[in-house]
Amino acid sequence: MTPKTAAPGYDVYALYDEWVSWWHDMGKPELKSPAGAFLGFCKKRHQRKPLR
Repeated sequence: MTPKTAAPGYDVYALYDEWVSWWHDMGKPELKSPAGAFLGFCKKRHQRKPLR
């Protein structure tokens, strides 16, 4: 799965910027799988506010 399929209709670059800001706000916790964490963030965003 890719971010585009996890959150269809969203601007992936904007989602990435939002995710990085969230990560910084959380105190930069160590991530075992940054790509997986970002993908999970995209899925949750789409579940909360689907564009399609």
